[in-house]
Amino acid sequence: MTSTPNTSQKNTPSSNTMKKTLLCFMLVTNIMFAAKKEARVELTDHGKKLESNYSESMDNLRNDLRQSIPKVDEEKKKIFQNARKAAKEARIALAIINQSFEEIQKAESLVNHAKNKWIAGADKKILNATEMLKNAKNDAEREAAEKELAKSQENRKAGVQALEERQGLFDKAKQKEPKLVKQREEAQKAIELAQTEFEKAAKNLNPGELLSSDSLDGTLAKFVVLSKATPYSLAAFSQKGEENEKLVEKLLSDEKLMLTMLSAGGAKEAKYGKAMKIYTDIRKVSKQAGQPGILQNLALGISLEMTVPYKQGYGTFLSRGLKPVDPVERYLHYEKAFLAGELDPNFKEMSAWECRWIASDPESNETLAWLRTTICNYRPDMLGDSDSRWFYSGIIKTDVAYSRHKWDNSGKVSKIQQAIDKGGICHIRAWIARSTARAFGIPALRVEEGGAKSPLEKGKK
Repeated sequence: MTSTPNTSQKNTPSSNTMKKTLLCFMLVTNIMFAAKKEARVELTDHGKKLESNYSESMDNLRNDLRQSIPKVDEEKKKIFQNARKAAKEARIALAIINQSFEEIQKAESLVNHAKNKWIAGADKKILNATEMLKNAKNDAEREAAEKELAKSQENRKAGVQALEERQGLFDKAKQKEPKLVKQREEAQKAIELAQTEFEKAAKNLNPGELLSSDSLDGTLAKFVVLSKATPYSLAAFSQKGEENEKLVEKLLSDEKLMLTMLSAGGAKEAKYGKAMKIYTDIRKVSKQAGQPGILQNLALGISLEMTVPYKQGYGTFLSRGLKPVDPVERYLHYEKAFLAGELDPNFKEMSAWECRWIASDPESNETLAWLRTTICNYRPDMLGDSDSRWFYSGIIKTDVAYSRHKWDNSGKVSKIQQAIDKGGICHIRAWIARSTARAFGIPALRVEEGGAKSPLEKGKK
């Protein structure tokens, strides 16, 4: 599945409010990309010293925050927690009742299936078999007709039995409906009441003063980076060389940069050292990457998302033997396309977070350029689709057949070109839609909802 947001009308909260909200969530939830457990490397004496320094800095920041953040009255906190729990339980109660309604609908659909498909289908086959028997010209045709007639009659008998059983279950479930209707009305009222109490309790906590101030932003940002990245991982990165150590030092001393990174979701797998290196490498080859605006957002988005290598090619079974996407080359590809006017007009409004889901496509830069050229030359109507959710991605509805096929692994034709030419099933079509949207600078996310899977993907989660 592909998500391509409509960016023509963006209602963006103030930067200050967003930062406060994100930082508060990061302190109490796991909203950021968590650090992935890796094989521990042995720290050198210098590495151990760095780890100690990072740990000491984190502990000092934690103490400063505890002293600086206003204390919340325990009684008010308890009332808030109870109200939140009551609101959650009310929603669960309604969900359970709605599930009972779904069971009634399912029972009804099974009855309709037995009537309109099973039995009706058997009746049609019985009629056809009877006609075949009537017109049989020899013993073979007569025997085949009799066999088909007997089979259809047996199938109808099973359908009638199934209908009787299903009708009984449906009638039994239907008797509960009046009571369920009343329970649902009560549950909806309970939710409204619980939500009112929850909002009242939240307001009573009076968090406005804390959230409206930016005095703790720098302290919060540095603490989050240190705690998510972990002093050990930062030390392991820094001990690899003086350049790495300076990169971490520079990051931890730049409050504005840390806030921007956190507002964009944080470094993938909390690899902030690697993110800083990618960002620095990009700025070495592009002066515009350091200037406020879309290209800086693009550089940051790539740096944060591509700390973990992206293998070229859709899925592991199509990326064997290919080198990972180079983050610096990916930035230069999009910078060139943007300056040449090849991307969607809304690209220039994208945030660093949105740029993560534009530049992180596993296709090669050559393939992304080919997609833009192909759409512009052969399907220019896709450039002005009235439904912005299908900008560029509409090609999967018009030019990609729903079918399976064998891949040509000779390397003469790219996999995405084969997919557009020969077609593909659900996941293949979604892959084409994502890559096409991203090729034009529109963010796209992968969201799995089940459905058909190829033999190569069976067993994968």
